[in-house]
Amino acid sequence: MSLLALPDNRFIDVNESFLRLFEFTREEVIGRTSLDIGLWSDPTAREGLLEKLRAGEPVRNVELTLRTKSGKTRHVIVAVETLSLGPHEAWLSAVVDITETKDLERRLLENERLAAMGRLTGYVAHEINTPLTNISLLAATAAKRSQDPEIVSRLEKINAQRRLIGSILQDLAGLTRPPPIQPVETDLRTIVDGSLEQMEPYLHEGVELRKEAGSPVVADVDPRRIQQVLVNLTKNALQATSNGTVTVAVEDRGDTVALVVHDTGPGMPPDVLEKLFQPFFTTKPKEQGTGLGLAFAKSVVNAHGGTIEVESELGQGTTFTVVLPKIPSPP
Repeated sequence: MSLLALPDNRFIDVNESFLRLFEFTREEVIGRTSLDIGLWSDPTAREGLLEKLRAGEPVRNVELTLRTKSGKTRHVIVAVETLSLGPHEAWLSAVVDITETKDLERRLLENERLAAMGRLTGYVAHEINTPLTNISLLAATAAKRSQDPEIVSRLEKINAQRRLIGSILQDLAGLTRPPPIQPVETDLRTIVDGSLEQMEPYLHEGVELRKEAGSPVVADVDPRRIQQVLVNLTKNALQATSNGTVTVAVEDRGDTVALVVHDTGPGMPPDVLEKLFQPFFTTKPKEQGTGLGLAFAKSVVNAHGGTIEVESELGQGTTFTVVLPKIPSPP
């Protein structure tokens, strides 16, 4: 709970539950506003709440997304009462943390969505693979019989599109069932090096690609799969950043290891962050992606028993962190 004095909306008291939830000390909160301590993920939500309170409307069970001192997102339900406090008024607010409930709902919906997609993918793959094979054979036969370079070039473009369709079907299949992993003892610095070697096509003027990898960081991972994840994250970061740096780092965190990709790009708003790992969701133009890369990356990390986290703020850039156990466990 918290108590805010009007009209400045400054905290004059908070209880221990509030401090634990948002990771502050009492000294960091008292005398300051919620904006001062960076509590709001979306300042427009604050304005909407203030409008209701100033109009005398009841505030009961309002769902908000707030931020802790360390930048973590907390989904909460808020209720506010207006009290008389001497010659002035104050707002007494009660906050209930529903983050775990929201995460559970999201995972259940995601599992249902993937199950439905798995059934659809199986049917689509069965129906499409035969004509795709026929297209490939017909295009190859026509290319062998033609002496016209333009026709041969067009046939190769047809074949390239056929391969793209096959790749999308393969990615879809990988999303609907945990990808098989073959963990071996690996120094993650070699994965970083291998990933950065593939970034040449995505480097551009105004952006520096940096590596932070010091002493060996060893874990049992599937190096090919984890490299696919890191390539995807680094490529996305380079494409999102028009000026500044993209930094790829590896960290030893005791029982776990972490691969961190940070960019100084434009950042992402909360509504985009919520949908980021959904299949087919993308902010890129159609020709630059299918919206399956991050969903596939998450499925690979989950198969290792790890997590993939993202922190982003508009105008401040984005950080993806892949945390993996040193010895993989079932997701």
